[in-house]
Amino acid sequence: MYLSDKSNQDNIPQSNIPEYNNGSGDIETPILTNHASMRMQERLGVCGNAQIALMNEAFKYGRTADRSNGDIRIKLEDAQRKYDEETVAKFHKGSIFIFTAEDNI
Repeated sequence: MYLSDKSNQDNIPQSNIPEYNNGSGDIETPILTNHASMRMQERLGVCGNAQIALMNEAFKYGRTADRSNGDIRIKLEDAQRKYDEETVAKFHKGSIFIFTAEDNI
């Protein structure tokens, strides 16, 4: 997320602003975008700091396609193919979470 007006920075959760970019493009630490926050509230009923906790839990403990089988594997692989950039789809607590390198830049 990029800001053009510094006066709005006080209203934005710190989770949306990465502290650094290591330049490798790897997904090392997830960030919660505004779009992801809206979807989590809409689809999972999760708000506020619980979103960050759930995102971190899914990132750390979620199952990837290579560790899944059957329908879950197919859904995870399909989710990853939808994006042009490096993407990791993880299945956690009945939902698919999408992590992209682009969001971390």
